[in-house]
Amino acid sequence: ADPLISGFVGAAAKPRILESLVFGVQEKGRGSIVYLVDNPLYRGFWENGLFLFSNAVFMVGNE
Repeated sequence: ADPLISGFVGAAAKPRILESLVFGVQEKGRGSIVYLVDNPLYRGFWENGLFLFSNAVFMVGNE
């Protein structure tokens, strides 16, 4: 489904997100840096945000 039609992206924001990052991982030394575009723990609103954050902390870099 098109995010613009589905209501998840505004018309003004759509051209700016084509080459943007939602989340990513960068290796740094012996660790990893996890980039998140938003705070998944914001006010505890989304319960699944806790799982995303936990995975970012505990699972990234484990092979």
